[in-house]
Amino acid sequence: MNKHKHHIIAVAVAMLISVTLYAAHTNQARLSLLKPLIKHNTPFSTEISTDSITVWEKLLKPELEEQQHYSLLFQLKLLTVRALITEGHFSLAIDKANSMYQKAKEMSYPLGTALSLQAIGNTYLNSSTPLAAIESYKEALEIISKDLMQTNMPRQF
Repeated sequence: MNKHKHHIIAVAVAMLISVTLYAAHTNQARLSLLKPLIKHNTPFSTEISTDSITVWEKLLKPELEEQQHYSLLFQLKLLTVRALITEGHFSLAIDKANSMYQKAKEMSYPLGTALSLQAIGNTYLNSSTPLAAIESYKEALEIISKDLMQTNMPRQF
């Protein structure tokens, strides 16, 4: 009986290690597929559906937060908002954009705030509210300009 317990524990530990390694590999693969979408600011490709983007953002968020990759995290959130807009889920998109904005404000993270305002502007623009979109875009540009002036360095997105 005791011998079986050791085998069961060994198998369980091996499975846990395998699942962890698989998840890490999968997240790296997901990130490598998402980076071109982020770079070109497009919420779809032949390799990734818009549905996948929204799911992957939820799966990648804990890892990106743990590693403090906030720039990539907020860019991924912006991509998720664009994917929701593409699918016609405007209320979910604005909720996501507002959530981004609140998180960036809590963190006092100017880049996150600017990306959040861009996401908010995108939802306004796609829901036929161009004046509100322009205001959000202007505010985002002001934040980025101010941040660049304070650091005296160009920032890569």
